[in-house]
Amino acid sequence: MLLVKLLVSKFAFQWQYDLLVPIDGETIEFSLDDWMYQIDEYRVFNRTEMKKIGVTLAEISLFFDKQIPEKTCR
Repeated sequence: MLLVKLLVSKFAFQWQYDLLVPIDGETIEFSLDDWMYQIDEYRVFNRTEMKKIGVTLAEISLFFDKQIPEKTCR
């Protein structure tokens, strides 16, 4: 079963969901809480917390940097 909770504001985006991961013939369910923050038009910072039975197993940080276009159509 997929359960997703979504919260959006002007510069932040929260996404809570369960991730099913196959490990050694079993499927393990992890709860993820993603926060994405728009820094500017070209950059986003992502912070994720991964939990199992309420215990934090991992904290993940990602940074997305979109290349600024050299030319644009007008």
